[in-house]
Amino acid sequence: VARLCAEAEVAVLSLDYSLSPEHVFPAALMDCVAALNWVAREGRACGLDPERLAVAGDSAGGNLAAGLCLWVRDHGGPRILLQALIYPALTTDVAPGNSAGVSPATVSHYVKAYFGKQDLAENNYAMPLSAKSVAGLPPAFIATAEMDPILPHGEMYAERLRHAGIPCDYTCGYGLPHTYLRLVHLSSAAARELSACCTAIRVALGIAQGKAA
Repeated sequence: VARLCAEAEVAVLSLDYSLSPEHVFPAALMDCVAALNWVAREGRACGLDPERLAVAGDSAGGNLAAGLCLWVRDHGGPRILLQALIYPALTTDVAPGNSAGVSPATVSHYVKAYFGKQDLAENNYAMPLSAKSVAGLPPAFIATAEMDPILPHGEMYAERLRHAGIPCDYTCGYGLPHTYLRLVHLSSAAARELSACCTAIRVALGIAQGKAA
Protein backbone atom coordinates (compact mmCIF):
# COMPACT_ATOMS: atom_id res chain seq x y z
CA VAL A 1 0.00 0.00 0.00
CA ALA A 2 2.80 2.42 0.87
CA ARG A 3 4.48 1.82 -2.48
CA LEU A 4 1.22 2.34 -4.35
CA CYS A 5 0.69 5.62 -2.46
CA ALA A 6 4.16 6.82 -3.38
CA GLU A 7 4.23 5.70 -7.00
CA ALA A 8 0.66 6.62 -7.95
CA GLU A 9 0.78 9.74 -5.74
CA VAL A 10 -2.66 9.09 -4.30
CA ALA A 11 -4.14 8.82 -0.84
CA VAL A 12 -5.16 5.23 -0.14
CA LEU A 13 -7.77 4.05 2.33
CA SER A 14 -6.72 0.51 3.24
CA LEU A 15 -9.86 -1.19 4.48
CA ASP A 16 -9.77 -3.70 7.32
CA TYR A 17 -12.98 -5.37 6.18
CA SER A 18 -14.83 -8.15 7.98
CA LEU A 19 -13.27 -11.56 7.39
CA SER A 20 -14.84 -14.97 6.92
CA PRO A 21 -15.67 -17.45 8.27
CA GLU A 22 -16.78 -15.32 11.23
CA HIS A 23 -18.42 -12.84 8.86
CA VAL A 24 -19.93 -14.30 5.68
CA PHE A 25 -21.14 -12.52 2.57
CA PRO A 26 -22.23 -9.73 2.31
CA ALA A 27 -20.46 -8.38 5.42
CA ALA A 28 -17.15 -7.56 3.70
CA LEU A 29 -18.88 -6.02 0.69
CA MET A 30 -21.07 -3.85 2.91
CA ASP A 31 -17.92 -2.66 4.70
CA CYS A 32 -16.61 -1.58 1.30
CA VAL A 33 -19.86 0.20 0.46
CA ALA A 34 -19.76 2.03 3.80
CA ALA A 35 -16.11 3.03 3.31
CA LEU A 36 -16.75 4.36 -0.19
CA ASN A 37 -19.72 6.40 1.00
CA TRP A 38 -17.70 7.74 3.94
CA VAL A 39 -14.88 8.93 1.68
CA ALA A 40 -17.37 10.59 -0.66
CA ARG A 41 -19.09 12.28 2.29
CA GLU A 42 -16.13 13.17 4.52
CA GLY A 43 -13.17 13.10 2.18
CA ARG A 44 -13.06 16.81 1.45
CA ALA A 45 -12.70 17.58 5.17
CA CYS A 46 -9.68 15.26 5.18
CA GLY A 47 -8.04 17.04 2.26
CA LEU A 48 -9.21 14.52 -0.34
CA ASP A 49 -11.11 15.05 -3.58
CA PRO A 50 -14.32 12.98 -3.43
CA GLU A 51 -14.86 13.59 -7.14
CA ARG A 52 -11.79 11.50 -7.98
CA LEU A 53 -12.29 8.03 -6.56
CA ALA A 54 -10.87 4.70 -7.64
CA VAL A 55 -11.20 1.27 -6.05
CA ALA A 56 -8.55 -1.44 -6.13
CA GLY A 57 -7.83 -4.83 -4.67
CA ASP A 58 -5.87 -8.01 -5.24
CA SER A 59 -7.19 -11.59 -5.07
CA ALA A 60 -10.16 -11.52 -2.67
CA GLY A 61 -9.79 -7.74 -2.59
CA GLY A 62 -10.19 -7.74 -6.36
CA ASN A 63 -13.42 -9.65 -5.90
CA LEU A 64 -14.65 -7.00 -3.48
CA ALA A 65 -13.62 -4.10 -5.72
CA ALA A 66 -15.47 -5.62 -8.67
CA GLY A 67 -18.50 -6.46 -6.53
CA LEU A 68 -18.50 -2.92 -5.13
CA CYS A 69 -18.64 -1.43 -8.63
CA LEU A 70 -21.59 -3.66 -9.50
CA TRP A 71 -23.33 -2.71 -6.26
CA VAL A 72 -22.86 1.03 -6.85
CA ARG A 73 -24.09 0.70 -10.42
CA ASP A 74 -27.26 -1.06 -9.28
CA HIS A 75 -27.97 0.78 -6.03
CA GLY A 76 -26.42 4.19 -6.56
CA GLY A 77 -23.43 5.79 -4.91
CA PRO A 78 -20.32 7.85 -5.57
CA ARG A 79 -18.89 7.84 -9.06
CA ILE A 80 -15.93 5.48 -9.40
CA LEU A 81 -13.43 6.49 -12.05
CA LEU A 82 -11.46 3.23 -12.12
CA GLN A 83 -11.64 -0.31 -10.81
CA ALA A 84 -8.16 -1.82 -10.54
CA LEU A 85 -8.44 -5.59 -10.16
CA ILE A 86 -5.22 -7.50 -9.54
CA TYR A 87 -5.38 -11.28 -10.03
CA PRO A 88 -9.03 -11.06 -8.91
CA ALA A 89 -11.10 -14.04 -7.79
CA LEU A 90 -14.37 -13.59 -9.68
CA THR A 91 -16.00 -17.00 -9.96
CA THR A 92 -16.01 -20.38 -8.24
CA ASP A 93 -14.32 -22.07 -11.22
CA VAL A 94 -10.60 -22.77 -10.88
CA ALA A 95 -8.22 -24.23 -13.47
CA PRO A 96 -6.13 -27.26 -12.46
CA GLY A 97 -2.79 -26.39 -10.93
CA ASN A 98 -1.23 -24.82 -7.90
CA SER A 99 0.46 -21.44 -7.51
CA ALA A 100 1.61 -19.77 -4.31
CA GLY A 101 -0.76 -21.97 -2.33
CA VAL A 102 -3.67 -21.36 -4.70
CA SER A 103 -5.29 -24.59 -5.86
CA PRO A 104 -8.84 -25.76 -6.59
CA ALA A 105 -9.02 -27.18 -3.06
CA THR A 106 -7.87 -24.00 -1.33
CA VAL A 107 -10.15 -21.80 -3.45
CA SER A 108 -13.08 -24.09 -2.65
CA HIS A 109 -12.24 -23.76 1.06
CA TYR A 110 -12.16 -19.96 0.89
CA VAL A 111 -15.38 -19.80 -1.13
CA LYS A 112 -17.23 -22.01 1.36
CA ALA A 113 -16.01 -19.84 4.22
CA TYR A 114 -17.10 -16.67 2.40
CA PHE A 115 -20.50 -18.02 1.39
CA GLY A 116 -21.32 -19.71 4.68
CA LYS A 117 -24.35 -21.86 3.93
CA GLN A 118 -25.56 -19.55 1.17
CA ASP A 119 -25.73 -20.55 -2.49
CA LEU A 120 -24.04 -17.53 -4.06
CA ALA A 121 -22.28 -18.92 -7.12
CA GLU A 122 -24.66 -16.95 -9.36
CA ASN A 123 -24.80 -13.84 -7.16
CA ASN A 124 -23.02 -11.15 -9.15
CA TYR A 125 -22.00 -9.18 -6.06
CA ALA A 126 -20.35 -12.27 -4.58
CA MET A 127 -18.99 -13.68 -7.84
CA PRO A 128 -18.83 -10.80 -10.37
CA LEU A 129 -18.26 -13.03 -13.40
CA SER A 130 -21.81 -14.30 -12.94
CA ALA A 131 -23.22 -10.83 -13.65
CA LYS A 132 -25.72 -10.96 -16.51
CA SER A 133 -24.58 -7.53 -17.65
CA VAL A 134 -21.46 -5.48 -17.04
CA ALA A 135 -22.81 -2.43 -18.85
CA GLY A 136 -22.48 0.84 -16.95
CA LEU A 137 -19.45 -0.20 -14.91
CA PRO A 138 -16.39 2.04 -14.43
CA PRO A 139 -13.33 1.73 -16.67
CA ALA A 140 -10.99 -0.99 -15.49
CA PHE A 141 -7.39 -2.02 -15.12
CA ILE A 142 -7.09 -5.79 -14.75
CA ALA A 143 -3.86 -7.63 -14.02
CA THR A 144 -3.43 -11.38 -13.93
CA ALA A 145 -0.47 -13.68 -13.28
CA GLU A 146 0.67 -16.36 -15.71
CA MET A 147 1.34 -18.94 -12.98
CA ASP A 148 -2.09 -18.63 -11.41
CA PRO A 149 -5.00 -21.09 -11.57
CA ILE A 150 -7.45 -18.18 -11.42
CA LEU A 151 -5.83 -16.29 -14.32
CA PRO A 152 -8.95 -16.91 -16.48
CA HIS A 153 -11.10 -14.93 -14.02
CA GLY A 154 -9.46 -11.61 -14.82
CA GLU A 155 -8.97 -12.48 -18.47
CA MET A 156 -12.65 -13.29 -18.99
CA TYR A 157 -13.81 -10.23 -17.05
CA ALA A 158 -11.62 -7.96 -19.17
CA GLU A 159 -13.09 -9.52 -22.31
CA ARG A 160 -16.64 -9.02 -21.04
CA LEU A 161 -16.00 -5.40 -20.11
CA ARG A 162 -14.49 -4.62 -23.50
CA HIS A 163 -17.35 -6.37 -25.27
CA ALA A 164 -19.74 -4.10 -23.34
CA GLY A 165 -17.79 -1.02 -24.43
CA ILE A 166 -16.13 -0.44 -21.05
CA PRO A 167 -12.52 0.80 -21.39
CA CYS A 168 -10.28 -1.85 -19.90
CA ASP A 169 -6.50 -2.17 -19.78
CA TYR A 170 -5.37 -5.75 -19.32
CA THR A 171 -1.95 -7.11 -18.45
CA CYS A 172 -0.64 -10.55 -17.57
CA GLY A 173 2.47 -10.87 -15.45
CA TYR A 174 4.34 -13.60 -17.32
CA GLY A 175 6.32 -15.89 -15.06
CA LEU A 176 4.60 -14.46 -11.98
CA PRO A 177 2.48 -16.33 -9.41
CA HIS A 178 -0.68 -15.37 -7.60
CA THR A 179 0.12 -12.85 -4.81
CA TYR A 180 3.06 -11.43 -6.79
CA LEU A 181 2.51 -8.01 -5.20
CA ARG A 182 4.34 -9.41 -2.21
CA LEU A 183 7.42 -9.73 -4.42
CA VAL A 184 7.71 -6.16 -5.70
CA HIS A 185 10.90 -5.55 -3.69
CA LEU A 186 12.47 -8.75 -5.06
CA SER A 187 11.14 -9.08 -8.60
CA SER A 188 11.50 -6.50 -11.36
CA ALA A 189 8.63 -8.19 -13.22
CA ALA A 190 6.32 -7.79 -10.23
CA ALA A 191 7.45 -4.18 -9.81
CA ARG A 192 6.58 -3.49 -13.46
CA GLU A 193 3.09 -4.85 -12.95
CA LEU A 194 2.57 -2.59 -9.94
CA SER A 195 3.88 0.36 -11.92
CA ALA A 196 1.37 -0.38 -14.69
CA CYS A 197 -1.42 -0.33 -12.11
CA CYS A 198 -0.16 2.95 -10.65
CA THR A 199 -0.02 4.50 -14.11
CA ALA A 200 -3.60 3.43 -14.81
CA ILE A 201 -4.74 5.01 -11.53
CA ARG A 202 -2.89 8.24 -12.27
CA VAL A 203 -4.41 8.49 -15.74
CA ALA A 204 -7.93 7.71 -14.53
CA LEU A 205 -7.73 10.30 -11.77
CA GLY A 206 -6.07 12.90 -13.94
CA ILE A 207 -2.99 13.20 -11.75
CA ALA A 208 -0.05 15.05 -13.26
CA GLN A 209 3.43 13.86 -12.33
CA GLY A 210 4.39 15.29 -8.96
CA LYS A 211 0.84 16.34 -8.03
CA ALA A 212 -0.77 13.99 -5.52
CA ALA A 213 -4.54 13.59 -5.18
